[in-house]
Amino acid sequence: YLPVYPAFLALQQIVFGSGPLVSKAIQALMGSLSAVLMAQTAARAWNRPVGLLTGYLLAVYWMLVVFEAEEFAESFSIFFQSLTLWLLIRFCCRRIYVIAAGFAFALSAGARAHLFLVLPFVLWWLISRHRSGFRAGLQQAFLFCIGTVFIMSPIVYRNQFLETQAYAAIRQGDNP
Repeated sequence: YLPVYPAFLALQQIVFGSGPLVSKAIQALMGSLSAVLMAQTAARAWNRPVGLLTGYLLAVYWMLVVFEAEEFAESFSIFFQSLTLWLLIRFCCRRIYVIAAGFAFALSAGARAHLFLVLPFVLWWLISRHRSGFRAGLQQAFLFCIGTVFIMSPIVYRNQFLETQAYAAIRQGDNP
C-alpha cells in the first residue's frame, strides 16, 4: 500500500481506539455511504430508477461486503472514488468542490495506485464538459489537480528522499 490507507488506519485507531469492530464498523459505514453516493451520482447522470438500481447493486455486491468486513483498502478507495464522482457530477462548476474532488481522488488513488491511470480521463472530462468553454474547463482541471497534489506531494517528496538516501548508501558501500 501507499501510506494513505495505513495512515487512515492509524488515525482511526488514535481517534476511536484499536479493535477489529471499530475498523469493521467504519468500513461498513463507508461502504453504505458509497452506495448512497453512487446512487445519487447515477440518478443525476441518468435518472432516478438507474440511481436506485446502482445503489442497490453496490449495496448487495458480496465482494464489497467481504472487503468491508476486513481491513482491505478497497472499501476506503471505493468510498473516495464515489465521493469524487458525486462531487464532480453534483458541483462541477464550483471551485471548492472541484478541489475537494481532487482531494478525494488522491485519497482513493493513494490507497490503490493504479487509479492514477484514470487521472488523464478525469482531466479531459473536466476540460471538455465545462459549459463556459475551454479556458473555464482548463481552470477546473487545474483546481482538481491542486486537490490531488495536496495529498500526493508529501508522499512523492518522502519517496524521493528515501530513494536519494538509498542511492547514497549504495555508493558509500561501493567506495571503501
